[in-house]
Amino acid sequence: MQIGRIKMNKLWAMPILFAASQATAGGWEASKLDTSFMYQEGGYAELSYGSVDYSNLKGNALYTSSSFKDQKTAKNQTRISGAFKMSYGNLDVGLSSFRSGTIQMQGGAGTYNGSDGGTVVPDADADLNTTSFVGKYNISENYGVIFAANQNSLSKTRITTILGDYDVKAKEVTGFTYGFSYSQPEIALRVELLYMPKSELKASSNYTPNSIGTSYSLNSVSNFTTTLSRPETTTVNFQSGIAENTLLFGSVHKAAWKKAQIYANTNVALSSVVSQFKDTTEMQIGLARKISDSTALIASYTSENGYGKTHTSTFTQSNGKQGISLAVRYNIDNLTITGGYTFINVGDVSIFNTSNALQATYKNNEVSALGLKLGVSF
Repeated sequence: MQIGRIKMNKLWAMPILFAASQATAGGWEASKLDTSFMYQEGGYAELSYGSVDYSNLKGNALYTSSSFKDQKTAKNQTRISGAFKMSYGNLDVGLSSFRSGTIQMQGGAGTYNGSDGGTVVPDADADLNTTSFVGKYNISENYGVIFAANQNSLSKTRITTILGDYDVKAKEVTGFTYGFSYSQPEIALRVELLYMPKSELKASSNYTPNSIGTSYSLNSVSNFTTTLSRPETTTVNFQSGIAENTLLFGSVHKAAWKKAQIYANTNVALSSVVSQFKDTTEMQIGLARKISDSTALIASYTSENGYGKTHTSTFTQSNGKQGISLAVRYNIDNLTITGGYTFINVGDVSIFNTSNALQATYKNNEVSALGLKLGVSF
């Protein structure tokens, strides 16, 4: 089944259009490993660019002046990813590079002094970039097995809370992904199961108290360990032709964040930082439709469960999400161009401290993203 020059079984959705970073995803996940490039015939390379706009993600945090109402609390982001693959008989080998995790916050905690101005919402600048070496062995036309070694690289990171600064050194760790695929090319059917075990990254860190931290008798701590993790995940991707020139696709992505917390252990309870992630399930359903020999339209709906309408972590800015994405794919000879837009409605959440005092509220928030992907077959 074909859409003109675009084969139906190549019309996988573009993930960079559908993921709007940690503010709308479980834990601190930014993007998942996308294996769709491994199903291209022969040699193939692609480059993706995404721009995520957080201008309409705002919070009312603890403040002493009206200037901290409706404050933008997440930084706009740019995402660049790429992939390359070659085929050798029944074996496909590929390389993928993408941002897998991020915490980009501008809550204003660095200006908080306990009496005037500032906010209890943290400032953070943390990125985890992943390079995946992927192999797919085609047992037959219908069955294939997938293996990936993931090199996860944490950049030098600083997180600022109302008690001071946490500086985390750059670190790398290797994780793995295993998978299985089943396909029926005559009806553009493909089902893919991917499993990624949990992988932990332990980075040397330093803590420096600010004036508030000092007032609590907190001292600087050097060379303690901060533990960050990519959680155990199970992902099912599927697609099938459902009518002439029409493809149904979707995915279910389950992440065990409850067992993959971020823990900055200073060995002092008050200055130690522990995340409060909960397990999440993200679901996506969409349609691709041919409108000409070279052009197709793609639309999808995405939802993810949240942590509840109330929470106690000041790193939390949302309670799940619902989003829609629209894209256009155009084919010129061996070049494929895909561009699209995503709009996400972010679930409302209120943050309370352990004494049940309100710390911050996030209501009626939105996130949007623009994406462009170029693919070349050779």
